[in-house]
Amino acid sequence: MHTTLVQDNLDFSSSFSFHQTVPIRPVLLPRVEVPEAFYGEGFAVVDAIASPEAARAYLEGLIASVDATRLPLYLRFAGRVQLASETCIPTCAAIVETTFQGLHFDMGLPITTPSPQVVQLLLALYRPLTGPYSQAATRVVPLRRLLSQRRWSSEHELETRVVDYANRHGDGWERPKRVNTYRLACLARLIDSADGSTDMIDRRDVATGLEFRDAGNDERRSLQNEYSFFEKHGMDVSAVERQVRLEPGQLLVVDNTRAAHGRVGKRREREMWHYLFGVPSASPEDIDEVRHEVLRQFI
Repeated sequence: MHTTLVQDNLDFSSSFSFHQTVPIRPVLLPRVEVPEAFYGEGFAVVDAIASPEAARAYLEGLIASVDATRLPLYLRFAGRVQLASETCIPTCAAIVETTFQGLHFDMGLPITTPSPQVVQLLLALYRPLTGPYSQAATRVVPLRRLLSQRRWSSEHELETRVVDYANRHGDGWERPKRVNTYRLACLARLIDSADGSTDMIDRRDVATGLEFRDAGNDERRSLQNEYSFFEKHGMDVSAVERQVRLEPGQLLVVDNTRAAHGRVGKRREREMWHYLFGVPSASPEDIDEVRHEVLRQFI
């Protein structure tokens, strides 16, 4: 049985800052050098960024400068990507107190949809030159490196499984009525769907990144909980995971469709700037293409 929807309109773009920003037009912005690691790994660390404003300007320039022949989604969404969110994090009490976040995609990957939805294409974290800072590390895992560790079903079978999983068990909430957003934020739930398993179907309403959190908030046990899930599914996350501790003035840029990220360690309140860039109202056909690009990384 498919999950019941409260409404067919799943366009939550008003929850972000799209109404305050404008689409990035490549012809209007100066070009910047796109790190080769961003193309190959789906993430990169950039040095010598002087301020949060400079970080935002660099990110806008990067989006304008991406070689879209190498990253098809940037070609499809050319002229439609804009700043969705620019915030100093963490601020949410539930997150400030955590010592671990599991691997995830910010705001979830849209898998299928009956109506327009937001696509969050790129995220970034910036450490200011001054201010509070902890020793927490951002975990980054390139999807292609992780997924290449084992063999998968055919592309057709993968698509059938993932779409069916999103239709039945996509991220959402239970109250006041059950809602399915057709999105998957947790990397483990994407793997669960691709393998045709049901290990994670009851985690659809868990706060993003907390699916493997140890009851005692122990980061090592939480990390092992997540590693154990992937080991069960034939993958060694530790072999491809990079734990990044940004230095002052460094910017971590992550493609939200080609790399998952998380955290180990407890951050201090408002120690990092977090940026999201996306498309406010992607069509069902756009969402199909996002799904296809994600699934191609399995093959």
